Amino acid sequence: MFPLGLFRTWSPIRFDFKTLVYPKPAQKESPFPETALADAGQGSGKKGADDFYGLQTYQAGDSIRHIHWKAYAKGLGLFSKQYGGENSAEVWLDYDYALGGNVEERLSQLCRWVIDAERVGIKYGFSLPGVKLPPDNGLLHYKKCLEALALF
Repeated sequence: MFPLGLFRTWSPIRFDFKTLVYPKPAQKESPFPETALADAGQGSGKKGADDFYGLQTYQAGDSIRHIHWKAYAKGLGLFSKQYGGENSAEVWLDYDYALGGNVEERLSQLCRWVIDAERVGIKYGFSLPGVKLPPDNGLLHYKKCLEALALF
C-alpha cells in the first residue's frame, strides 16, 4: 500500500528532558536601583576611574562627558554614567526595587540588571522573595541568579 498512501501512522515523540526558561531581559536600559547604589557605598571609590558600574539619574554638576546619550536619544530620560574603582562597584539587585507593573516585568528588569552587572564586571547581590544571594560576580553567580529568576 506504500505507493498509494492509504495508510498513515504517527506517534508523538516524548523526551524526558527538563529545562529552565529564563525571563526575557528588559529592552529598556535603566540604571541600577538608587537604593542599591547607596547601600554599596558609591562614594568609597575614586570617581572617574576606568571601571563603568552603572547609570544614575542626571544631577546638575555631573560631567557632560558622562551623559548616557543613547538613553536620552531613545527618550528614556537623562542619565549619567557612573565610574569607580574596583572596590566601589557593588550593587544590590532587589525584586522590590525592580521597575514594572507586574511580576513578569519585574523579573524581566532583574534579568536585564543581572546581565548588565555581569557584563561590566561589578559585584552584585541578588534578592527575590525567599532568595537572597550575597554580592559576587562570575559565571557561577550569574547562573545562580538566572536560575532563581527562572524558578520564581
